[in-house]
Amino acid sequence: MNTLTSADNVLIADIRELIDRARQRAATAVNAERAQLNWRIGWRIMILHMLCAESSGSHLRRIAALEARREKTRALKQGMMQELLTGRIRLV
Repeated sequence: MNTLTSADNVLIADIRELIDRARQRAATAVNAERAQLNWRIGWRIMILHMLCAESSGSHLRRIAALEARREKTRALKQGMMQELLTGRIRLV
């Protein structure tokens, strides 16, 4: 019967930690993608409601302004996420 040595136990613990970290990173990526998907769906619904509600050409200017605001917000969120992922900022 083979028994595990302390070196074997250390190796197994190290491998488990690597797997746990990989799982956490995968879960984080999936959650981020789900949030983006929900945001895009909501954006399209909002645009459709705006188009139906407005009958003049002003809706095009409003859509352009909203798209610019959306892009600015997306860039800001991306920068914040990068700072969180790199450890430069920590949430308390």
